[in-house]
Amino acid sequence: MKKLTVCGLFFLAQVAFGANLSVQPLYFDFKAGKAPSEDFTIIVKSDKPANVRASLYQAEQKITGKLDFKQVGKEKASELIKLKRDAHRFTRPGTWRVEGTINYPTRVNKTFAYALMIEEELPMDKKGVNISVRYAVVLKVQTSKNRVYERGTLSAGELFSADNKLFYKSLFENDSVKDYRVQSYLTIRNKDGALVERADLKTLSAWQKQASSSIVMPGAEVELVGQLKKPLPKGEYTAQVIAKMNGKRQLISKNDISIKEELHQERVDEKAKALLLTPGKINVEYKENRPALFRFKVDNPTDEVVTVELPKAVMDAKHGSYKFMPQKLSIQPGKSKTAIFKAVKKSGDEWNVGTMLAPATTASGSKLEPLKLPITFEVTK
Repeated sequence: MKKLTVCGLFFLAQVAFGANLSVQPLYFDFKAGKAPSEDFTIIVKSDKPANVRASLYQAEQKITGKLDFKQVGKEKASELIKLKRDAHRFTRPGTWRVEGTINYPTRVNKTFAYALMIEEELPMDKKGVNISVRYAVVLKVQTSKNRVYERGTLSAGELFSADNKLFYKSLFENDSVKDYRVQSYLTIRNKDGALVERADLKTLSAWQKQASSSIVMPGAEVELVGQLKKPLPKGEYTAQVIAKMNGKRQLISKNDISIKEELHQERVDEKAKALLLTPGKINVEYKENRPALFRFKVDNPTDEVVTVELPKAVMDAKHGSYKFMPQKLSIQPGKSKTAIFKAVKKSGDEWNVGTMLAPATTASGSKLEPLKLPITFEVTK
C-alpha cells in the first residue's frame, strides 16, 4: 500500500496550537557575543500520550524568495546546534522542554537560518495515509561579532509578458552576511522625462504574503517582480529601479527600453489609474504651538489632465489647525505637482487625523480613485 504523508507547517509566530501539541516560542534571533555558546529552550506541550521528535533543517532561499528547508545530518547539525534530546515519549498529558545550545563558530561571518521541526510521530491508518502537524521553530544565527552593513547587487531589469499582462523583473543579490528587508519600486519615463508608469517590485513570496517588502537572506539571489498597470505605446523609455535595504542604503539601476510596437495588456482595474503620493505618507514633525510644514509630491500616471481637490482647512480648538497649500492641483499627463501640508499642533492629547481622501477627476469627467493622504504627527524637542 502506498504511503502518503500530509504535513502542516507553522512558523514566525509566538505560540502555535494544532492537533494535540502546542509549541512556543517559534522564533529565536541569536547574535554572537563574548560567550562561545548560547542555550535555548522550547516548550512542547501535549494533551495526550504521544511520541514527538525534533529534527534540524537548514533554510535555502529560492529565486522566488521562498525558503526551502532541507534536513541537516546529525553530525553537521551538532557543529552549530546541539540538542540534549531529539525525541520524547509522552505517556500522559505533559510538557517537554527541548533544550539546545548554539555553538558559535570562530572566523565565520555569516547569518544562518535553521528550523527545528517539531512533529508527532503517527502510525499510518488503514488507507496508508498519515496526517501530521509540523511546527517550524526558526533559529536565526548571526555569527559575526562586528557591526554588519547591508550590501547588495541590483541588475538591470527587463520587461516580459505572461497571461496577457505586462511585468518587469530585476535580479537582486544579497552580498552581505546578514539578512535584510528590501523595498523596491520601478519608474518608467518617456524620452521627455514624463512619468508613464510606477510599480512596486517584490519577490513572489512577498506578493503572496501581501508583505510590503521582501526579505533576502545572505548570499541569496531573488527576482523582484511587479506588474505594469497600462499598455506601453511604441517609443523610447528609461526604466529605473530603486531598492532600499532596511530602509537605509539604496541601490539604483537604469536601462533604456525601446518599444517597436505598442505592448498591450489587460487593464489591472480602476486602481491602475490611481495617483501616486511621494513619500507614501505625510509624517509631520512638530514643536507644540509652532507651524510645521511637510512637502509632498503627487504624480499623474494617466494620459489626461487630472484635477485633485485636497481637503479643506481645519481649525480644531483642542488640537490645533492644518491646511493644504494649494488646495487644488491641476496635473498634466505624466507630470507631477508639489503641495505643502501646514499644521500647528497644540499641546495635549494625540491628534489622530488618520487617512484623508482627496477626490480626483480627469479632464474628460471620469472620476479616479481618491488620493489617499495618511497623516501622522510626531513631536520633536
